[in-house]
Amino acid sequence: MDEISYQEAIEMTYYGAKVIHPKTIKPLQNKGIPLFVRPFDHPETFGTKIGVVTNKDLPPIIVAEPNQVLFRISTKDFSFVAEENLKEIFTKIADLRIKVNSMRNTAISFMICITNDPTKVGQLVNALQDKYEIILHEHIELITVRMLMRPPC
Repeated sequence: MDEISYQEAIEMTYYGAKVIHPKTIKPLQNKGIPLFVRPFDHPETFGTKIGVVTNKDLPPIIVAEPNQVLFRISTKDFSFVAEENLKEIFTKIADLRIKVNSMRNTAISFMICITNDPTKVGQLVNALQDKYEIILHEHIELITVRMLMRPPC
């Protein structure tokens, strides 16, 4: 891609694109400084400019994030996973400084996908297992497809 917006670059890096860290982009955006990213194996190429871009049509962007764990968290009595449960679960996640890569909730369960850090996975299981039923799906890959959604004319 010749150029992408700061916002799209932040989204791509948040979902696993490893070239730059998402927190690198915000200070550049605040000052309007473009960032040029070039391939290491072909540094003579122009690469991609990250900057102020409007109304740019982008192809779908696919980011694969290996080594993930999917937590399925549900109440032990199959009652609804309501706001007070979500608050408690998010508090534990925040206390452990765990980055949630994807989440989904249904009436009786809440699912999160996180990077498989055995220490943090174990700590989160220990923090929640007394009150919640937890099912883990390990060794999975999270695939994110980003589509640029343009507002209707």
